[in-house]
Amino acid sequence: MTQVSGCFSSNVIMASFSDCLSNSSKVGFSIHPGKLVLYKFKLKKE
Repeated sequence: MTQVSGCFSSNVIMASFSDCLSNSSKVGFSIHPGKLVLYKFKLKKE
C-alpha cells in the first residue's frame, strides 16, 4: 500500500515539507488511496 507523507493545515495540504517543519501549527498526516479524494499535494523532486 502506498503512503504519502506531508503536512496538513486548515484543510489545505502544504506542498513544501520545509514549510511544515518550520511551522509548528501544522501536523503530520498520511494519504491513503481511496480515503482522501480532494487534496492538493506535491512532492519536491529536487
